[in-house]
Amino acid sequence: MLFIELNTEKLKELTYSQTQYVSVSHSDVRPITVEGDRSIQQKVGGTAVDCSTNTKITTEINNKDYSILSYQEELEIFKKQIDYDAIRLDMPYQKDQLDEIVNIAAEVLTTTKETIRVNREERPAPVIKAQFRKLNAEHIRFVFDSLDNSTTEVKNIRAMMIKH
Repeated sequence: MLFIELNTEKLKELTYSQTQYVSVSHSDVRPITVEGDRSIQQKVGGTAVDCSTNTKITTEINNKDYSILSYQEELEIFKKQIDYDAIRLDMPYQKDQLDEIVNIAAEVLTTTKETIRVNREERPAPVIKAQFRKLNAEHIRFVFDSLDNSTTEVKNIRAMMIKH
C-alpha cells in the first residue's frame, strides 16, 4: 500500500501553464475512482477544466532495493543448492520426505517474519536463513540417516529441520 501526500501548489504548477493559471481549492477537487475514467472534466470557478491523471494500475513490482524471492523461485534455488535430482536418484523411496524438506526450506527462506521459533525460543530470521543457505546434499543425507536411525518417531519434521 502506498500513501502519497498531494502537493497542491506543485499540482497547479504542473497542470496549468502560467497563462492559464486557475485557482483550485481542496473543496473543488473530486477524487477519481479506480473503476472510473482517468480523464474527467472538473468545474473550477465556473470554467470547465479538463483534468487527467498520469497514472497506471499495474501489478509489476519495481522496487529492486527490496528483493524477496517468490516461494517458487526460492524452491528452485534450494533444489539446485542441495542437488535435489541426485538425491532423488539415490533415494527414490524418500521422495515425499525430500519434497517436504525442500518445501520447509523454501518456507523458511521466504518468510518475512523477524524471528523464527527454534526449540521454543525465538531466533532472528536472518540467522536461520543463513544456516539454510549453507545446506548441501550431504546435510540432507544426514537428515535422512538421522530419521532412519532415530528411536523416536519424528512428528514435526519442520521443527526438527529448523532445529538441526
